[in-house]
Amino acid sequence: MLANLAPPGSRPGRAFTPLVGAQQLARHDTKYQRLLRHLGQLEQAGHRKIIIFTQFQDTQDYLVDRLTNRGGKSVTRISGPSGMQEKES
Repeated sequence: MLANLAPPGSRPGRAFTPLVGAQQLARHDTKYQRLLRHLGQLEQAGHRKIIIFTQFQDTQDYLVDRLTNRGGKSVTRISGPSGMQEKES
């Protein structure tokens, strides 16, 4: 038996509006805010190059977008086996 995942009162087969938009979610991303604090502490301690590892491509895309828009910082992405081959060449 399949569960009905549509919000109460919606009609079957109709799309529903998400409660929170991506922009609003990004503004209230506490994990990202914590990451920024840690990056700031590392920069103040004199670290100029910082590597962030993530298993998920969506997370990498999100972080590259957010960190690139931060201004004044360079962001480089390496992902998957092809990324390593390119880096080794």
